[in-house]
Amino acid sequence: HYRFFPWLLGGILCAFVIARYIALSSNVADLGFFLTNFSNIDNQWQRAFYGHVQPLMYIWAEGYQALPLNIAPLILISFQLLTVLGSVLAIWLFYGRWPGLAMLLYYPLWANVLFDFHFDHLAVPLLTMFFIACERQKFGWAAFSAALLVLVKEPFALQTIACGLYFGWVAFCMRGSSASIRLFILGCLLVLWGGSWFYAVTHWVLPFFGDGGAGSLGSDAFSWLGSNLSEMIWTIVSRPDRILFEIVSTPGKIIYLAIVFGLLAFVPLLRPSALIVALPLLMIAMLSRLDNYYGYANHYTAGVIVPVIVAFRDGLPIA
Repeated sequence: HYRFFPWLLGGILCAFVIARYIALSSNVADLGFFLTNFSNIDNQWQRAFYGHVQPLMYIWAEGYQALPLNIAPLILISFQLLTVLGSVLAIWLFYGRWPGLAMLLYYPLWANVLFDFHFDHLAVPLLTMFFIACERQKFGWAAFSAALLVLVKEPFALQTIACGLYFGWVAFCMRGSSASIRLFILGCLLVLWGGSWFYAVTHWVLPFFGDGGAGSLGSDAFSWLGSNLSEMIWTIVSRPDRILFEIVSTPGKIIYLAIVFGLLAFVPLLRPSALIVALPLLMIAMLSRLDNYYGYANHYTAGVIVPVIVAFRDGLPIA
């Protein structure tokens, strides 16, 4: 009766999400913040650029304002839930029972759905589409889904770059085929698109709408790396010993890695090529000195879920 099991788990998750909201157990940070933004963005359009650049806020606000006020928040979090569960179903149908079951049981997925509302959850369906399209060699669709990641918020522009690098890896594996050149070009375009978006947002958009800083990039979480993006990159490249010490000397970061990989018996590390796509968000967690970035029970793991599950699928035969 294993086919009944995912529906049971999905039903439990749905019940938890709805019950938490009805029991008034949701948080101001961040469901309350988003509800306030959706309600007031018509008169204060800059809200989509405070702290993070989230242009999808305008679309979500239109849908939110069209709903009755008493059920709009419930519809919002239910839509988030169904989007993530739909991604689990796609993984289950395409990759098979074990990857699908592993994703459905994966704690970071539950944490993302239960932790109020965040746009980060959109990385789950977009990356599901990316990997399935790659597997089917529909590279145009894969590039399209990777390009849309920048709209979630600016850290995911780094994941768009990583998708371009993953294209480069796949092109290398397919070298000699007619598709390899096209794939390499698409990869370069994704790197250029993601890099341009991230640079423009952190150097122009966020400083203009904020206090002159580069949003989260300029926070205490990453300021130890340098005063600007180029200094941060230089520190990462030139001082790997310092980066390694930062990771091993912070117990919370070790716990984070144990949760992300240990819950899957470290099988994803046996065939880690899909983890190229997760690398930017893993690096953000490892480089941050604020524990909310490397806390395993929040929404910052959203972009890691699908790459880790695909790597788990790839590593299963070796395991």
